[in-house]
Amino acid sequence: MKPASRRPHALARALTLGLILALAGCTPPIKPEDMPPTQIDTPTLTWENGITPTGPLENTIYVQYIRELRLGEALAWNIGDFTIPQLTNIESDPFRLSVSYSTQRDLPFVFLGPAPFTPLTITRAEKQPEDGSERVIVRVCQRQSEDYLRETPNPEKYYRDVNRGNEIFTYTLDHHPDNTITNSFGAAGTFCPDTQVPLALFDTTPTLPTPPVNKPVRKAPYEVSTDTKKWVATTDLNGNPLPTTP
Repeated sequence: MKPASRRPHALARALTLGLILALAGCTPPIKPEDMPPTQIDTPTLTWENGITPTGPLENTIYVQYIRELRLGEALAWNIGDFTIPQLTNIESDPFRLSVSYSTQRDLPFVFLGPAPFTPLTITRAEKQPEDGSERVIVRVCQRQSEDYLRETPNPEKYYRDVNRGNEIFTYTLDHHPDNTITNSFGAAGTFCPDTQVPLALFDTTPTLPTPPVNKPVRKAPYEVSTDTKKWVATTDLNGNPLPTTP
């Protein structure tokens, strides 16, 4: 008597495997916009020569906001990921920054620390919002030297070479009735005196991306809900209460 054929069992296994593969192939991939935000730790900052920011404007919530803003921008840029909370919880338009990231192409750069600046003036804007918020104009002298940038080596000069020396930046901030703050994009102005601007560097030097850089690792959402005003400070870095006006 011939042994029973094993072909039906082999056929059944093949059909089962085919069904599993078919089902796996039917599962739609997760869209980047549906993925949760990337979580990273904020690195330690070391102040050059131990010199930290001081002055009567330093511990106002407006200056502290800008410092947190520039920190979040640097962290997101260095990893090409614009979904991290350090950015999205404070930047009113993170999509703009993720689009700028894509323009690096063959000349990428990273921030060795958050953009260093010294606050100059805080004034109330002439035209105020109609929602009861207070709009202020913050002018800072921002350091524009290569000591807080690491750039792809290139023997030819390019546009960032002319952006050296200290320069005045102007920020427009809205202080809302719920004590949160949002910002409009800062604008560069004229050069400012070569005064001392404290510099903070990340404890670990960020790695340059491999060129060409044509798109971010993760792009920020195009639209940010108006309900995402999350940043609010009530104390300075030492735990002292912050004033709400300069």
